[in-house]
Amino acid sequence: MRKLKRNKQSPYIKGRGLLLPGFFRVSALLFIVLIVAACSVDYEKAKMAEDLGEETPETVMHGFRQANVIGHHTVYEIEATQVESYPRQKVLKLSDVALREFDQNGDQVFLSTAGRMKYDLREKRIDLESGVKILKTNENGSTKIDGEAFSFDEKEKLITAPPASLVRFSDEESGGELTGRGFSAETDSGTIRFSGGASGTYGEDPHEP
Repeated sequence: MRKLKRNKQSPYIKGRGLLLPGFFRVSALLFIVLIVAACSVDYEKAKMAEDLGEETPETVMHGFRQANVIGHHTVYEIEATQVESYPRQKVLKLSDVALREFDQNGDQVFLSTAGRMKYDLREKRIDLESGVKILKTNENGSTKIDGEAFSFDEKEKLITAPPASLVRFSDEESGGELTGRGFSAETDSGTIRFSGGASGTYGEDPHEP
């Protein structure tokens, strides 16, 4: 177990992909949501939307829930108290959103909640705000990340938090617990970075030579 001291040179932690894959699935889910939102508007309403300003949603859905079911099993599920669709800008805005993934036994293996979510289809960018909680669970334990806001750039394969935002990271399998600012994570390599310094401990990866 390694112990970190606050305000030291930015630590890099090589992860095992416990958190990161879930963000790719969020992207796939929101593609479905965008299609649903677009199809819910008839032609006359679509013509009326041409006169709407860019800040006015074309479609608003309340009490939204959508699930991806394969066979008799729910694989993914997304819930939101409200979904606003801006097709011309290719943007979706969701309130009080919860994203879940389930295994073949019906057990939840991924959960992400946020007060607000914005998905920019054109920029391939997801912004989560207002108290974000991310939980990934497997047979070896869970990985948790808490923070006020996160962004996922699908083009750059990068997850970031605002520089001044405090992020808490814990990994049950390794026993690691970190708190720091300037959080970023590379989704390809699984490398986590706190550029503003971090304190806490993190364990050695038992899969590393």
